[in-house]
Amino acid sequence: MSAIDTAQRVIHWATTAHTQSSAPPIGDARATEQLIRPPESLCKALRELTAITSARLRLGDPPFGDRRPVGVGNCILALAIGMSAIPENGRYLMTAVPWSQSPADWVARHGIVFPALPFLTDELIEDCLLQSPLTALLHRPAKGQDDQAIELLYFMLKNKDGKRSLTLHLAQPTQDRHVRDFRYQLLDRLRLGEIHEQDFVLDVYEAMMIHHETHVMHQIKNARAVITTPDKASDENQLQEALSVASFWGPLWAIERSNVDALRARRYLGYAYRQGLALYQIARKLTGGNL
Repeated sequence: MSAIDTAQRVIHWATTAHTQSSAPPIGDARATEQLIRPPESLCKALRELTAITSARLRLGDPPFGDRRPVGVGNCILALAIGMSAIPENGRYLMTAVPWSQSPADWVARHGIVFPALPFLTDELIEDCLLQSPLTALLHRPAKGQDDQAIELLYFMLKNKDGKRSLTLHLAQPTQDRHVRDFRYQLLDRLRLGEIHEQDFVLDVYEAMMIHHETHVMHQIKNARAVITTPDKASDENQLQEALSVASFWGPLWAIERSNVDALRARRYLGYAYRQGLALYQIARKLTGGNL
């Protein structure tokens, strides 16, 4: 099996990863130099992955209206993931991946990287996030990547499709504490910004209650049970998870205190969100306001 074969198998896997839970295919890197001028079959597979990923993210075609082509560096990224059985080899190949320059590249890299994250080592995950700025924003950034993620955040907020995609993605509940904490940081930053940025924060919470209320209420109920039950709260991991769920409601709590009418104007926000605000207040008391 050549590097071309490995990259093509990984790209095909990533294209259909939403319908399965298998790990990315593993291959080798023979004739890696062929990726400098990949065959049309591989380029076509990469374009298809980019289009499908853009559609899933509701980013339009082409994404962000940018018609620049997808770079062949994405093939090297796919190869690196295909070499993840030997992490040091995968990490070495990552050093050859050029910096992503276009929105099409961001989408292609997210399509390759995001489904692979659960199957990679921590070190390789960090390398992948550094090479995939869109994944760093929609998932969480690698160490030292926060500024880049914030820059992309503001870029997306200026684009109609980007803003919608970001709203729906941030509204999805997550079981990953680090992802949740990063989303809290984004929303807390934006709620201190201009009116349109505060409106976006409300968009996220409103979308969450529209699309994911049952899941959200389940998280709140579990977090409250941990915080208010001494035996459960004595488990540090459980407590930190519960506090993370509680802190996520901090930006909405702050907006309500400063402009309650903004929440009342949100017809589809409903009333169940107040359980999240109540959880936040309980957690604030527990931590002395240092949530």
